[in-house]
Amino acid sequence: MTSHQANPLLADRFVALVGLINRECALLEHLVFKLRSAELLANAGESRFLTFITDEVDAAGSDLGAIEVARALLVADITQVLHLHDDATLLELAAHAPAEVAGPLYHARDRLIGLMNDLDAAAAVATGAVNDRLNEVTTALERVQPNRAPFVGYGGARR
Repeated sequence: MTSHQANPLLADRFVALVGLINRECALLEHLVFKLRSAELLANAGESRFLTFITDEVDAAGSDLGAIEVARALLVADITQVLHLHDDATLLELAAHAPAEVAGPLYHARDRLIGLMNDLDAAAAVATGAVNDRLNEVTTALERVQPNRAPFVGYGGARR
């Protein structure tokens, strides 16, 4: 244990960091759930409910952004106290954490990484499902109104 780790204020900062990461993980789980829900709704043809999911994903994303800012500020504070480089990783921080917090910090870090991977995968699949559904709707509209100009999708891409 270094003299830094004997500092009770530093120990409290590490406990707060574990708490923030756990909150971030809960939000990531919520986002993964919402993206999986969007995928299922799109695949079931229930596109009318996708706007609700989109609003919830946006709100959760905003909450997640606030947690990420708080975590970045706390990490910066800890790295300054420990005289570590500014871009120290959670793994490096865990190596300097007091013994009673190091285990939970390693666990929270591993959980965070796993959930970020889950989120990336869920976002890719949900985006594909929603885009497929939009293409189906566009094709149906073009069959119903064959003489109108082709649909120009979001971002100006013709479909």
